[in-house]
Amino acid sequence: MFKQNSVQGESKLIGLERFSLAHIYAKRWVLPLILLLGLGLRLAVTIDWNGYQPNSPDRLVGDEPGYDNMARELLQGFGFTWPGRVPLYPTWLAGVYLLTNGSYIGATYVQLIPGLVTIGLTYWLGRRLLNRTVGLTAAFFAAISYILIHQSLHLLSEVLYTPTVLLVVLALFAAVKTPSKQRFIWVGVLIGVSNLIRPSLLLFPFFLAATLLFALPWRKALVYASVMIVSSLLIITPWI
Repeated sequence: MFKQNSVQGESKLIGLERFSLAHIYAKRWVLPLILLLGLGLRLAVTIDWNGYQPNSPDRLVGDEPGYDNMARELLQGFGFTWPGRVPLYPTWLAGVYLLTNGSYIGATYVQLIPGLVTIGLTYWLGRRLLNRTVGLTAAFFAAISYILIHQSLHLLSEVLYTPTVLLVVLALFAAVKTPSKQRFIWVGVLIGVSNLIRPSLLLFPFFLAATLLFALPWRKALVYASVMIVSSLLIITPWI
C-alpha cells in the first residue's frame, strides 16, 4: 500500500513537472511562440491605430514631420537638407517609403520588423548574460511591452535605436568576457552606428575607456579603449 501511494505520488510530481516553467522553457517552440505573440500584439495595435489615423501628414506629431520631410527629400534627390538630424533613421524611412509607395500606413507595418528584432535580441542578451530561462522571460516582457509595441506606430528613431543599443550591449559583453582588439573595434563600430540613429552615446566610449583602465592591465586597456574610440569616431566623422 505504501509503495503504491509512493508510486502515485511520484507520478503526480512527474505530471506537475511537465507543466513547470523550466520544463516549458526547455522546448524549442517557446521562442517562436513569443515572437508570434509579439507580432500578433503589434499587428492588432497597428491595425487599430491605422483605423482612425489618416494616411497623410496630419497623423504626424512631435519630431515625426522632421523625419518625414528628410526621408521624402532624400527620395526626391535633395540629399540631407537638415544637418541637425543624424542620417540613418531618415535613410531607413526613405527605404520604407520606397517599399510602401510613400504610404504612412504602410510604413507602420514595415516598422514591425525592427520590433521583432528587438524581441529576439532581448532573448539573446538575457541568455548570454545569464541563461535561457532569463532570456525567454525577458523576451516575453519585450513582446508585451506597451512602449515597445507602440514604437512601430510612430516615425521616430527609437524603433531602430532600441535594437541597435541591444547589439552594442551584446558586443560589449563579448568584448569584456574575451577581450581582443577586434571585439572592441566592433563595439566602437556599433556605438558609432547607434549615434547615427540617435546621438545619445557620443560620450559612452570615453566612459567605457575609463572603466577599462580599472578592469584590465593599463596597457591592454589603452589599446582596447583606443581602437574602440577610433572606430566609433570613424563611423560618425563623415557626418560631422
